[in-house]
Amino acid sequence: MDPITAMRDFRRARRRAALERLWAKIQRRPADLLPFEPVQRYLRGYPLVFQGLQEIPLDAIVGSVGRYRDFTRHFFPLQSDDEARWTKVLRLQHEHGLPPIEVYKIGDVYFVKDGHHRVSVARSIGAPTIEAYVTEVKAPVPLSPQDDPRTAILKAETAHFLQNTRLRDVLPQVDIQLTEPGQYEWLLRDMHQHAQRLMRQRGEPVPWEEVVRDWYAHVYRPVVETIRRLGLLKDFPERTEADLYVWLLKHRKDLEQRLGWDIRPEAAAQSLLRIRRPSVQHLTEARRPMAEAEEALLFREILVGLPVASEEARTRALEQALVLAQGEGEGARLVALVVRVQDVADDQVRRIRADVALRAQAAGVRHRFLEAHSQDVAETLCHYARWADILVVPLQYPPPERPFWARWRSGFRKLVRLCPRPILAVPQATPLRRLLVGYDGSPRAREALYCAAYWVAKVRGALAVVYVAPHEGTVLEEARAYLTARGVKAVYVHQRSADIVSALMAEIEAWRADAVLVGGYGARVLEPVMGSTVDGLLRARKVPVWIFP
Repeated sequence: MDPITAMRDFRRARRRAALERLWAKIQRRPADLLPFEPVQRYLRGYPLVFQGLQEIPLDAIVGSVGRYRDFTRHFFPLQSDDEARWTKVLRLQHEHGLPPIEVYKIGDVYFVKDGHHRVSVARSIGAPTIEAYVTEVKAPVPLSPQDDPRTAILKAETAHFLQNTRLRDVLPQVDIQLTEPGQYEWLLRDMHQHAQRLMRQRGEPVPWEEVVRDWYAHVYRPVVETIRRLGLLKDFPERTEADLYVWLLKHRKDLEQRLGWDIRPEAAAQSLLRIRRPSVQHLTEARRPMAEAEEALLFREILVGLPVASEEARTRALEQALVLAQGEGEGARLVALVVRVQDVADDQVRRIRADVALRAQAAGVRHRFLEAHSQDVAETLCHYARWADILVVPLQYPPPERPFWARWRSGFRKLVRLCPRPILAVPQATPLRRLLVGYDGSPRAREALYCAAYWVAKVRGALAVVYVAPHEGTVLEEARAYLTARGVKAVYVHQRSADIVSALMAEIEAWRADAVLVGGYGARVLEPVMGSTVDGLLRARKVPVWIFP
């Protein structure tokens, strides 16, 4: 073959390379060679077996050792400066034939170790096979010629993960699949951290097989169940439960570093997806048995906002939060938050911290103390409340009755309006055993009813449900049906009045209620001007007001 003909063949192969890449882009198929190096990194623990000289199909050679950027998936040349080398190999093929190449084999795929130009020339002349010295990597990686580089790396990482964890040997029925490269390391690290926790708890090394079983049962599976319960996969149809587990793992780690607070998976999930859902209904809705709600703990994380300036207000909020934590039992934790609006002496904050620790220890309640610096207390409390189940605050400055613009600018009103979790506003601490629900059938009032049912069943308390309206209705029957289905006894009162606040206050006195539970602000346009039931109850300052957003 003369040099000019060989040069024309090279340029024709370059044009075919450009067309292949364009066509692959249109069809959304891989056009690049599979890189051997990242796959090899995860397969170093697997044996290499030399298979000798074989005739192998050129269509199965879709990978490269070190030169995967120089050729397309069909081994057409991408680099113009390869012309001299390529044409020399082409002329050699016409004159003497091509010597064998060297390849690695993984699954059904071959990676060229030596002989890239020989493969390229053979493909350009339409040869079906080529001679090769084959070294097989014995690994459970089902690579196929249709895989793209990302898929190949992911399959190699899967094999590496299974080899290091022995997951299929310990739990053969469990299939954990990720769709993004680089994520299995997070799972492996999570398992090793769990092994260290078990060793600290037991005071001795724990067999790895037991670590894997315990990690799956008590760490991984509960998070996956949360993902299923919240229906998160609907927002990520191309991902797996394991993908979301890793994302939540990383997101929780970032949040905990920024907040200094242990974040539960469900709270991290809501933050990750920016979900603002009803705060309580997911545990106490009508179709969920009360026993399940009790086991779940409705108020596991109890956030209490402690003002720096008033010791009396701090004390009543803290005492009320401790009552709530004691009612929930061992699984609950109190998180005390001090928002430093201005320069406050460190000694004062240390005294508050010591007082929290002393009272929590005396009550037998786990606790955490946090500090935040901000000029907007309401906004900061709302931010931290996203990671808790309820916010307990002292009722110091309720929204004023007049003028309406002062009510609109009230910091407490802002807190009630923006807080994503229930608020327990405390004018004085009470035992929280006799509850009264202001019920009108609205979604927020239903959440108040669900919570009241949960709590009185938890502490064996008493409950009254009050409906205030001048006309008849089926609202109380709906409440009665829900509570009866859960075995919760209650007193039902229909107050025929147009003054909701006065009627509720009268029933609070008659029932000797420890707290009143109501829905938060409604959607009425004139509510900021005319006032609301919530504002009236807060101004009365008789009992704690439990408000549901």
